[in-house]
Amino acid sequence: MPEAPICILLVEDSPSDAELIRVMLAEEGSGGFDLRHTTRLATGLEALARGAIDVVLLDLSLPDSFGMDTVRKVRAAAPDVPIVVMTGLKDERVGDQAVEMGAQDYLVKGQVDHHLLLRAVRYAIQRQRSEESLRKSEEQYRELAERLRQVNGELEAFTYSVSHDLRAPLRAMQGFAHALLEDCLDALGPDGQEYARRIAAAARRMETLISDLLAYSRLSRSELELGPVDLDAVVMDVLEQLDPGLREKGARVEVERPLPVVHGHSATLFQVVSNLVINAVKFVAPAVSPHVRIHADPPAEGLVCLWVDDNGIGIEPQHHERIFMPFERLHGSDTYAGTGIGLAIVKKAMERMGGRAGVQSKAGAGSKFWVKLKK
Repeated sequence: MPEAPICILLVEDSPSDAELIRVMLAEEGSGGFDLRHTTRLATGLEALARGAIDVVLLDLSLPDSFGMDTVRKVRAAAPDVPIVVMTGLKDERVGDQAVEMGAQDYLVKGQVDHHLLLRAVRYAIQRQRSEESLRKSEEQYRELAERLRQVNGELEAFTYSVSHDLRAPLRAMQGFAHALLEDCLDALGPDGQEYARRIAAAARRMETLISDLLAYSRLSRSELELGPVDLDAVVMDVLEQLDPGLREKGARVEVERPLPVVHGHSATLFQVVSNLVINAVKFVAPAVSPHVRIHADPPAEGLVCLWVDDNGIGIEPQHHERIFMPFERLHGSDTYAGTGIGLAIVKKAMERMGGRAGVQSKAGAGSKFWVKLKK
């Protein structure tokens, strides 16, 4: 089925220029153009109002309009119809001004031939369609972004509500379990005491899980303002906070200073280093004192690589990517306590700061976790 002819509205008050346009279009020979001619802007606007115009060839000097005001009026009347401006002035600045005001192209009278005219018409139509498609995509993107913003707000409110509602009964369970162990120990008997301890332990694990889920969810949604961060300061803050637990486990932590300054987010990097150190002292063989070494490679190609090495049980290579997924655990919680979210937080945090995380390890030979950020 043949395509419908391109309907061109020519707004031109010069009979000779209008006839020249008609002749050049007729040279196409395929009848692919339907030319409608008017000599005044007012009648041109009426033709646009009736619709079915594919492109406007617009003279800038008309009996009832002149210059850029002509382009402005046509754009206002039919914003979706492409415009090719025709000017008799040998000054490309006039054409550039017209394009800036919304015209798709311009032609200088006396310098136009058959091929240039057809190319300008087809280009204007294609460019207008591309701009319209882009405009619709941008509108859809804005609508989607707004919807996501609303959903994120609802999700955040829901998350905090659920967190609050879950923590209250968990604390009650812990409190009553401890009360039973403290006030009713003899009446419980050995089995009852064990049950109460298990209830308290399960409540603690659930509260830890809720805290980790909140941290992961908050990290996924929060806006991070990145800037210079002193890794020395971050690592020292982490070790100071974790000091009681490190002492309890008899852990030895070595830090090779000075550590470099990186482009990141201080609080988020604190989470990253804290999770890596906690894992390093947790996953060790029984009766082995944890030994952790924190160091950084010299900056290379604008990147800093921070390492957290341990003398733990190690990880088989086939699990190196899996351990960074939420809830992925290689060992039961009875063997090594935890929620399976710590390394997922590390990975998400590094992605939010434009960095990466990974591990070098094999079973029985310890692990070397690394994170990379811009210098």
